[in-house]
Amino acid sequence: MGAALKGAVLGNLSFGEITMNKSVSGQSGKGLSACGLATLLLGTSLAIAKGYDIAIDTVDMQAKPVDQSLPAFPASKDVGKRQEGLVEVSFVVTQEGRVSDPIVTQSVGGKPFEESAIDAVESWQFEAGSEEFARNTVRLRFERAEDNGKASRDFLRRYRNIASDLADNRLDKARKGLNRAIEAGGWNLYETTVLNVLEARLCEVEDDDAGRLAALRKAMFLGDEEALNEETKRQLLKDMVRVETSMQAFMSARESLRVLRSVKDSNAVLDELRDEIRKIEEMSLSEEIVVDATIDQSRWVHRPSHRSFTIDSVDGEIERVEARCDTHRLTMDAASGETIDIPADWGSCDIYVFGESGTQFRFVEIGAGTEAIASTL
Repeated sequence: MGAALKGAVLGNLSFGEITMNKSVSGQSGKGLSACGLATLLLGTSLAIAKGYDIAIDTVDMQAKPVDQSLPAFPASKDVGKRQEGLVEVSFVVTQEGRVSDPIVTQSVGGKPFEESAIDAVESWQFEAGSEEFARNTVRLRFERAEDNGKASRDFLRRYRNIASDLADNRLDKARKGLNRAIEAGGWNLYETTVLNVLEARLCEVEDDDAGRLAALRKAMFLGDEEALNEETKRQLLKDMVRVETSMQAFMSARESLRVLRSVKDSNAVLDELRDEIRKIEEMSLSEEIVVDATIDQSRWVHRPSHRSFTIDSVDGEIERVEARCDTHRLTMDAASGETIDIPADWGSCDIYVFGESGTQFRFVEIGAGTEAIASTL
């Protein structure tokens, strides 16, 4: 039967009444009001076979595809019986139309899903052109048809305990319970979305902005319309804008604002973000922006507001830096203090810093900023 849970209220944040969409018995319930999703998808390819739903969602594509084979669902010996995955891949398309240097930028579900996604992407073919397309991003979603939008009894039990501990301010106990749930693994995408919302709320009271932002982004990355409603989309996006602004990630905050505007009835939330919007406008046009960065899972990704940047104050090991732009790619050694200039006609760029996980450094954006930013806010 369906299981309705009264959510935890913590400070000015509320989980609201959280109701699992369906229990393992398959009886219908309400959608989960636990987090929000704003999708940037431009196109979707979907296959349903052998009880699996496998989709290729285009997030950002510069090249024109000719052949995009679907990935295989990992073998049962490699994943749990209810486990699902979602993998985001950035890749370069060469002048010959072949895929080069795919990078997993976000993922859940584990290595088997990442390997299947990479195998599929590497086999794709695109139209040949006079130049390479350096910035292409897709998401590959692996779901089990029978488990889509359902929560197991074990997950419901864990959720109740964690939410109750959060509501009663038993933070150490909530953290232990959440860590155990994450380590247990084997969850479907629906359940993993909820875990990331809990992680974001817990990181907030632990004063861990980096952890909170990572969890918010993953919840947004994971969720779908079965799990989310517009109210929680607005709440999650508002949180993202505030944390991104405080962490000097102004282009990311700009994108979160753009997505928030696409959500119905968002004017009141946007009004609450007046100070953040003003700061994004001012700082994006300033002559210098300093971002305190930490490499996680061997990489750090940032979309800068400025055309020039430098990396300094490195504590750890950086292997290389790569700029993937609309029309060009630039790869360089991480020479501390060296200024890197990105030509304006290269278009929008994502900067990847690869190195040892835990490495900390300052990413300093230099120049006059992006003149068009203020008008888009």
